[in-house]
Amino acid sequence: MRVSTFMIYDRTKQSFQGNFAKLYDIQQKMASGLKINKPSDDTIGMQKVLDYKLTLNYNEQYRKNIDDARSFLEATDSVMEAVTEDLQRIHELMIDASNGSRNAVDRQDIAQEIDIIKSSLYDLSNSKFRDRYLFSGFKTTQSSYASNAGGMYTYQGDAQKINVDISLTGKVTENITGTEAFAFTLSGVQSMRLDTGNFVHFISTPSSALVSMVFSTASSPAVAGYDQVNFTNYIDMVKEVEIALNTNNIERLQALQKCVAYAVDKTTTVRSTVGARLNYIQSTRLGNEDTSQGVDQVRSNVEDADMAEVMSDMSKAEVALQALRQTSSQILSQSLLDFIK
Repeated sequence: MRVSTFMIYDRTKQSFQGNFAKLYDIQQKMASGLKINKPSDDTIGMQKVLDYKLTLNYNEQYRKNIDDARSFLEATDSVMEAVTEDLQRIHELMIDASNGSRNAVDRQDIAQEIDIIKSSLYDLSNSKFRDRYLFSGFKTTQSSYASNAGGMYTYQGDAQKINVDISLTGKVTENITGTEAFAFTLSGVQSMRLDTGNFVHFISTPSSALVSMVFSTASSPAVAGYDQVNFTNYIDMVKEVEIALNTNNIERLQALQKCVAYAVDKTTTVRSTVGARLNYIQSTRLGNEDTSQGVDQVRSNVEDADMAEVMSDMSKAEVALQALRQTSSQILSQSLLDFIK
């Protein structure tokens, strides 16, 4: 086979292009730190990498949801802790006011502190977190409670739950509604004998969330009472405590003690619910982090370049290119006269 000068030039050009292309790929791997920079490098590997990155993006969004829900629940728990402390203080003051050594003036003095605590409960019911009302359900821009013309406090939110995705299959409810946190609800009718020998009957109306305390001389709630107190939430309940103290109504005061004790128990239950959700969020977050770490490790094994190997390949490519240059310069510098000497 006759080797022409054109063939020598063409083969030399192809060798240079191949070596430069190989060196460029190696330099690209070194610059990016990746061994897969485009789909043609490894089609199957690139598909796996994209799947891994998609999983990592999902987990990152779940982490953001978890952090937001945790902050919201922690704010809720702080408010409910303050509510519990206020109710416990009210209960202590009521026990003190029920002491036989206290007179009407003493009870009016206690009522003044009760009034301050009532304002505190009202403010707590309208607590906000990042411009969102904590206890208004979906109506996060609407204050949870407001005072109406009759001096009663009414709930303005709704009963909707705000559910947040925190994993591929897990959700958590991040809010506590105002009815859960502050509404006074009873199951059925309850009765209690007072120190005076009379009875008080606690009657709940689920449709209106109204609780009635009916005072009667009979043990049966079917008999009409001689006094009645109505309220729907803790703020109204505390207002009735204040009225009982100012009017020196011992029977009402004794009956309301039971209501306040019930409210303390209920707020403790609400805090337990919030705590359980926070624990669930924390365990899910730890699982999320472990999953992300594992997926990222697998992605790295597929996508990331071995820098020691890349450096070795670059040295080999540079040596091969240098050898090609030297050989080519010797071959291409020859002319026809060199061959016919």
